[in-house]
Amino acid sequence: MRSIAGALQAQGKGALPVAIIQNGTLPQQKVVRGSVNDIVQKAESESVSSPAVIVIGESVAWGEKKNDLLNEILKSNE
Repeated sequence: MRSIAGALQAQGKGALPVAIIQNGTLPQQKVVRGSVNDIVQKAESESVSSPAVIVIGESVAWGEKKNDLLNEILKSNE
């Protein structure tokens, strides 16, 4: 991840959103979100390891908005 982040930062894309999904679809799934600029530090502090999928770009931001909307719907149905 460090080399990917470095390459994107060198292209001026440090603000892009990033999500790392460890053990996706499993009960022990872990998701760490950030930007290219801070994702390495966040992943290290959360001890993210393989297997993991890295998603970079606006789809990460869209996913966060979708989750917020779903949470609002669930709360309104309580």
